[in-house]
Amino acid sequence: MDLLPEPIRVFAENYPFLAQHFPFFLQALDFAWSHPYLTVFSLLYLSGLMPFPEEITLLLGGYLVYARADAQPISLTHMILTACAAILAGDLTVYWLGRRYGPALLAHRYSRWILSAQNRAKAERFYARWGHWAVLGSRFMAGVRVASFLLAGSWRVRLGTFLLMDGLGTLLSAPVSIWAAYYWGEKIDWVIVTVGGVFHDLSLLVALAAVLVLWWQIRRARRVPPAPPAASP
Repeated sequence: MDLLPEPIRVFAENYPFLAQHFPFFLQALDFAWSHPYLTVFSLLYLSGLMPFPEEITLLLGGYLVYARADAQPISLTHMILTACAAILAGDLTVYWLGRRYGPALLAHRYSRWILSAQNRAKAERFYARWGHWAVLGSRFMAGVRVASFLLAGSWRVRLGTFLLMDGLGTLLSAPVSIWAAYYWGEKIDWVIVTVGGVFHDLSLLVALAAVLVLWWQIRRARRVPPAPPAASP
């Protein structure tokens, strides 16, 4: 870790477990210093294909904009656009796999390495209860996100509906995390802890909003008077 550029070393120290047990993590951070856009896009795209938190990469993207401000500056706007594009590309890939291969993919033995039976069961219950709102809610839940998006494709959720919900969730997360790490880059350790708590609270708010919307829809449906019986010939 001592050979890393100083800003990258400071960032890595906030993730001691990853730094000690996953050499790829440090290699990716080192590569990110020289190739920030490519690294952020690649890591976020891969995060969309497996149950891995996106917040680490989003915070890294914002922190790179801050740390390189004095030498080789990069654009905050371009970083946000890169992150959003990568997230949507990864999610659409999972959606397409579910739509193309359906239950056969979910039942394949190799898929269990990425998607455990427990996470799949959670996603199925979550999706059966909330419908397309599960796309929005699962955007903030790394453990069930992949399963939810596979089910969205398998159950033939309309592409427009999927993009609307997933895009809304992306806009609620990516720009905020990147901007926070950029604006408070000098206090990146505090940002990492705070953003994690904020997204936990945000996921609860999204779930509460979904409950309220469902309650409103049920109440509205009960108010609709039944259709009159057809007249006898």
